[in-house]
Amino acid sequence: MSVINHAVIPDLVKPANTYAPLDLLDFNLNFQGRKMLSSTVRFQGQLKIVGDVEDGVLFDCMAGAHGVIDSITTSVLNVGQIESIQSYPRMHAMVMNATQSRNDTMNSYNSCELKSPSDLYSNMILKQYATKIADSSHRTPADFSVKPTFCLNRFVAVDSDDSSVAFSKTGTVRVSIQLSRMTDMLFGTAVSGLTNYEIINPRIIYQSIPDDGKQAKLQMRVEHSLKTSINSSDAVISTRVPAVCDSFSMSFMPTSHESVAEYNNLAQEALPALTELVFLWNNSSNTMVTYTIRDLVEVTDKYVESLKTSGHNTAHLQMVSSNKSFGVGLSFGTFVNLANQSFNIQLACGVTNTNPFNVYMYFHSLIEL
Repeated sequence: MSVINHAVIPDLVKPANTYAPLDLLDFNLNFQGRKMLSSTVRFQGQLKIVGDVEDGVLFDCMAGAHGVIDSITTSVLNVGQIESIQSYPRMHAMVMNATQSRNDTMNSYNSCELKSPSDLYSNMILKQYATKIADSSHRTPADFSVKPTFCLNRFVAVDSDDSSVAFSKTGTVRVSIQLSRMTDMLFGTAVSGLTNYEIINPRIIYQSIPDDGKQAKLQMRVEHSLKTSINSSDAVISTRVPAVCDSFSMSFMPTSHESVAEYNNLAQEALPALTELVFLWNNSSNTMVTYTIRDLVEVTDKYVESLKTSGHNTAHLQMVSSNKSFGVGLSFGTFVNLANQSFNIQLACGVTNTNPFNVYMYFHSLIEL
């Protein structure tokens, strides 16, 4: 089997191949006569800080270089858009905090994504590497290679060992990445209006094999993201999602902390004084959970189960606790069409109109390709 490694640069190449926060990078993946292998797509580049890097400039150690991806959208020519994930780094950080410990970030597959055991260690990465030349003040940007948690890395064959997709099935695959704003990526006491970052030489790499004329039925995990806010102690969140889903997960952050340099924009903060949680379907009945949840351990346990259902099988209650993460979620137990019915969450908590919270919701779905 002849495996080829592909590398794709953005359609629009900027001067010095250097990109700034909020830039949109479009990549067209063409592999005529071949089949793309699942779980081989990576986003690579170099992370450079503009200006001096003091000790108080940090980034989320569990998200690593995933934090530069504000959103990632995937479309295929023969089908159309199949996934668009907003607030992507938060979703990845939620998964990391539920599945891996801080010590796990020292493994090579995490180190290449600039993950580390501590936010303080991330500052050492941002200070860049000293090169072995006479001028020791010369520094080189930090290389990264991240494997995005998105649909092209999350499809498998049904009743077959061949988890690959033929170009004749998809046509050109377009991946669009919007870079995060500076205060969404970086935080800390030393972050100021003069602080910024750049991505140099960005590219997407993936692998393919020759097309043998056979195409197995594929199942692909996709995410649907929503963002809202709550500003009262008796909050009701009502949603509709144009998808068939089997679980959802969500996390929270005070609205006053959003995109503020002093705070980590990816922190999954606990809701203050959460005393009751209720899930409702069609505003009247719920066949999944038929009681009010009042125990915080049970709240977290259902959050962990929602991540397991979405394919992150190593999610564990102890990891969520030890990584000081928090979330709410529910595994539906079956696939539910949320396009024709509303899904409602009722929360009794300590949120007030003077201290509102942002709510980031991710609905986990499965499609056939």
